[in-house]
Amino acid sequence: MAGSPAGKSTSERLLRLFALGEAGVIAALILIALLFWLLEPAFLSDRNVRAMLNMVSFIGIIAIGQIILLINGEFDLSVGSVAGLAAVVSGKLMTAMGWSVPAALLGGLLCGCTVGLMNGLSVVGLRVPAFIQTLGMLFIGQGLIQLVTGGYPVYPLPASVGQLGQSAVIAGLGWSFVFFLLAAIAADILLRHSVVGRNMYAVGGNALVADLVGIPTRRYRIAAFVAVGALSSIAGMFVMADLASATTGIGSGWELAVIAGVVVGGVSLFGGAGTVIGGLIGVLLLQVVQSGLVTVGVSANWQQIAVGLIMILAVGLDTARRRLAVSGLHTESPEARSQTPSSSGLSKMFGVTYRKRSAVFLLLVVTVLGAVGVRAHLSSRSTASSVDATQVENKRLLWVQPLRDHPVCKLMQAGFLNRCKELGYTCEVVGNPSATTLDVAATIPLAEAALARDTFGAVGVFTLDTAIYPFVEKLAKEGLPVVTWHELPPPGTIKGLKAATGQDLAQVGDEAALALGARLGGKGVIALTQGSFNVEENAKAESFRRSMAKHFPNITVLPPQLEGYEATAAKTKAISLLQGNGNITGVFSTTGNGAQTWAGAARTAGRSLVIIGMDYVRANLDLVKAGEVFGIVAQPLYEEGAKTADLAVALAQGKNVPYHNPLPARVITAAEVGQYYALLDKAGQ
Repeated sequence: MAGSPAGKSTSERLLRLFALGEAGVIAALILIALLFWLLEPAFLSDRNVRAMLNMVSFIGIIAIGQIILLINGEFDLSVGSVAGLAAVVSGKLMTAMGWSVPAALLGGLLCGCTVGLMNGLSVVGLRVPAFIQTLGMLFIGQGLIQLVTGGYPVYPLPASVGQLGQSAVIAGLGWSFVFFLLAAIAADILLRHSVVGRNMYAVGGNALVADLVGIPTRRYRIAAFVAVGALSSIAGMFVMADLASATTGIGSGWELAVIAGVVVGGVSLFGGAGTVIGGLIGVLLLQVVQSGLVTVGVSANWQQIAVGLIMILAVGLDTARRRLAVSGLHTESPEARSQTPSSSGLSKMFGVTYRKRSAVFLLLVVTVLGAVGVRAHLSSRSTASSVDATQVENKRLLWVQPLRDHPVCKLMQAGFLNRCKELGYTCEVVGNPSATTLDVAATIPLAEAALARDTFGAVGVFTLDTAIYPFVEKLAKEGLPVVTWHELPPPGTIKGLKAATGQDLAQVGDEAALALGARLGGKGVIALTQGSFNVEENAKAESFRRSMAKHFPNITVLPPQLEGYEATAAKTKAISLLQGNGNITGVFSTTGNGAQTWAGAARTAGRSLVIIGMDYVRANLDLVKAGEVFGIVAQPLYEEGAKTADLAVALAQGKNVPYHNPLPARVITAAEVGQYYALLDKAGQ
């Protein structure tokens, strides 16, 4: 029967199996790390461990604040935006306002505290749901980042900032890791051993009861919001120092990683439960999985699936823990109630008796010893059957690309990978799995994991964001030849860089202006839209406006508008722009989706427009062929990838190559789309 004691016992056993506390998460961390080590010993190499811990220090600082807030019964989705906003604000204070470095860092800290206070007052004082308030603040923060920076990284920063970020203080790790450890210890002491900490658990466990016993719940919750804002800003500024650049991608997407990690570590989404140590172990576990999958060479798509499953598991574990806590109040046996406090506390960590805990510990020890033995056996077999490893490893190339999953970036990767095969090289692509966020901070640990596993003959790095420059310089110092692509940094900009290929971004705007101006007959009104106010699109838009003013002074170019990357929202904005400006006759969009956006908007509005978009993806070529779009600026995307492979192979073979290797862009119309369809077929797109 469902209500029988036996049924309840079985249900409890299942819940206890999956609803483990700190000890369970530690055991899971050890076992997962051992698994990756068995599959690839380089997983625990100094290089990879340092890269993992460095990334954990950034996310972990934010996680400490999130843990405190969750224990108080609230959560904050704006932490990533706050980290990025504090970084760009402090960077601008140093560069544009001339503030000293300490004063600018205090300004960034004040920024984070202010956002946290605003969130707290809104959620606690106005009773706006935390989800709505902090989600709204996430978007506000992203908008402010673009407003403050204009889409450009704040670079260069004072030399002392880069020195702070690159300093090795403990075992090759920097000041961010030192701060992370100190903050974790302080927060753990606060929560475990102080009246303030006990009151926080009471507030999160049952705010109404806490109010009745005289605990100022409103103050605690507001203070927790301020704390998470402050710690988020500190994390963002540490990333800024590490990259020596206040890039617009700092903190992007971290909010989900933080929440997933701390919940896996036993911190409840519903408040009143969890510890700092457990939550941070959960964050480390998430990073271990991400890095481990790269180290063992798992497909990038499976990496995303694994992270998603962990996030789902995190919420499931939290629900299981809550059910276990409730059922435990009614089903605890007399023997369990008579346990000593210390024994009872340990039993709750494992959810089992002392004997069963001993068995679990023994199993863990046996697993560790077995893993060591298996690894030693595999290593001896590998050594006995090895060939000249240097020859094999030097025929490997690495492609490092933030914004890895954007369609344009995928086209570049196809050119690189296909050319590698033609040249007899094995090539690998790593980068943050995103189609919208150029996140350098999240990409570097993935690249380090690949570099820890294999020796590469050369590395290609996407250098659209200056935040990647220190990483390129680090590789060059290690003697690894590096090629950059998609932009042409002036000689001396990146120390040790061997070669660069790509387009002249200004030339892209010039080509579009000349073609569109001629098609309009030198008169009319042009709408200019961008997918994002980032470095690349800003450069194209600015050169387009300059060239149009120079060659076609009778054409009016409207101020740039943000189109965005979401198709439906972009089309709606384009239609609104057409309705508000009946004189628009031409359009130039600097983003790859722009041709589709404006062709759809023109159909809906019943307008005839001369449209020039970007990038020869198949959907854009179809519109040009159908006559709905006049032309596409064909950036040399596939060609960039192939050229990067050519240069990387030459460098791996010890050959000298030119520093700058420019590839021209051109506007293609309906008569010229055939050759680009053929190129897409070759790329498998």
